Amino acid sequence: VVDTIRAEDQQIIATHESVLNIVQHLITTTGIEVWLEINKVPLRDEFGNICGILGTAQDVTQRRRAELALQELNNRLPLALQAGQLGVWSWDLDQQLVWDAALCRIYGLPETEQVLSWETWRAQLHADDVARVEALLQTTLAGEPYAGVEFRIWRTDGELRWIQSFAQVQRDDQDRPVRMVGINRDISDRKQT
Repeated sequence: VVDTIRAEDQQIIATHESVLNIVQHLITTTGIEVWLEINKVPLRDEFGNICGILGTAQDVTQRRRAELALQELNNRLPLALQAGQLGVWSWDLDQQLVWDAALCRIYGLPETEQVLSWETWRAQLHADDVARVEALLQTTLAGEPYAGVEFRIWRTDGELRWIQSFAQVQRDDQDRPVRMVGINRDISDRKQT
């Protein structure tokens, strides 16, 4: 640790440049892992010569642990989605639907067509399911719990498929719905048995 600090200080003296927002991982003498965010700036005398270094070290261990935990979850998510054969979507209520490649495959759309209009999705719904699904969406946006829904779609290749959907509404500070995020799964095999 001392060698690292000394090397940083020598770099500041040689380059006359600050070292900012450097996160250092340390193990204390008691074996505890800590992360420190280091900032160092050269101090200059009245002639502009470096006469010292001013440094701060802030303990960012909790933040770093949270970042690592989030990274671990992000590493697991693609595996879970793939194993569950799930497609992910999000809908900014005033804007477009955004689908991942897996959801495009479920609906028979090119994987490059990941931004869709509401009308494009609605056109693929089976006519007998449109009113029920849209009514559920409206009650969900109004604040009712969303326990999921099953509906039929017509894929672009003309094949009829059953979809199971789960979602949650994200709300702003005034509790107004601003976005829905969800998953869809093709359950046609289960429905046909």
